[in-house]
Amino acid sequence: MKTVLLSLILTFVAFPQIQNIRISTTSASSPNEVSIAINPLNPDVVVAGSNISYLYTSTNRGATWSQKQMSSTLGVWGDPCLIYDHRGYLYYGHLSNPTVGYWIDRIVVQRSTNDGVSWNDGAGVGLTPPKEQDKEWLAADYHSPLLKAIFICRGQNLITMEVEPHQTVQEYFSAEALMPDCHG
Repeated sequence: MKTVLLSLILTFVAFPQIQNIRISTTSASSPNEVSIAINPLNPDVVVAGSNISYLYTSTNRGATWSQKQMSSTLGVWGDPCLIYDHRGYLYYGHLSNPTVGYWIDRIVVQRSTNDGVSWNDGAGVGLTPPKEQDKEWLAADYHSPLLKAIFICRGQNLITMEVEPHQTVQEYFSAEALMPDCHG
């Protein structure tokens, strides 16, 4: 019995538990469906998003956090997905809730060039009324000839966008006809 007790004490001393840090404020209404991204060019910067429209940022590897609400004229309505591209640009994909149009009638992708301090208004993807868009996910290609590509999966469709350094997401997505859907 003494051996077991001594082993447990030594285990807790030798392998201390990782500190659990709350990143949301206590006023946040039960954040869920969390997405987390780390800046590949500066791993001190960690960002997270959660339903319905929360953004959390840390500049010290997660030791402390700040919280804010995302906004867009296309509306922000959950299913956040955060990803960095190879340049360190941060993308926040989410569902729409426009004041004019249908609820979740498109996926919205917003971009920040300064780790979430400020955001563009975003661009809509997949607007095909009255069909609802849901379950988007973003991915970035860091290692192939498609290095500039951000991939957006929505439902059964896959859209590839290649945003040039001088081009904004809004400019790219305004030419959505150039992005064929791949049905699989």
